[in-house]
Amino acid sequence: MYGIPVKEYAKLAEQFNPVRFNAGSLVQLARNTGMKYVVMTTKHHDGFAMYHSKASGYNIVDATPFKRDVIREVADACRQSNILLGLYYSQGQDWHHPGGATNGNWDSLQRGDMDKYIDDIAVPQVRELLSNYGPIAMFWWDTPVDMNDDRSARLGKQLALQPSMITNNRLSVVPGMDYATAYSGFHFSGDFFTPEQRVPFRSIEGYPWKYA
Repeated sequence: MYGIPVKEYAKLAEQFNPVRFNAGSLVQLARNTGMKYVVMTTKHHDGFAMYHSKASGYNIVDATPFKRDVIREVADACRQSNILLGLYYSQGQDWHHPGGATNGNWDSLQRGDMDKYIDDIAVPQVRELLSNYGPIAMFWWDTPVDMNDDRSARLGKQLALQPSMITNNRLSVVPGMDYATAYSGFHFSGDFFTPEQRVPFRSIEGYPWKYA
């Protein structure tokens, strides 16, 4: 979506109809290959939610002909197959909703107050995900663009809804630090680090990590 006008990109939702999607088959395949858990993308940087969100109509149930909650179906399949469920959520970057971080606005519809975006979209959506889909084993934040301690704290409070869940280190980051390659100095360090496109060596020795 990067660089595409918001309204133009949003029209693609009207064509999104993955009628052959089968959560049971997907989860069973994961189990057959030896996986103990899956991590599903609930909302990436384009701002489109793959579940039925009451915080925004830009979601797979309200904005597409498919009208099924993919995260609900995967969550149910995971419970039936005894596979742990993890969820990914882009908390800072959101290229659809006003105020979401964009790494440089290219459409006037993206302009807005990020604190309002955090309060009206991000916090309610995280609360939905952690309240409505049963036990969540892992929550994967991503790219803390324009995040700060206050915004992160508002989101971090929602983690109490799943006290046994682990999270990664991308909720917030010290300004100017590369979240993907630096492994110290995080204000909200989470339970494990997530190096991206590189396998770490001594730089995070002794810390749990998962390749992104």
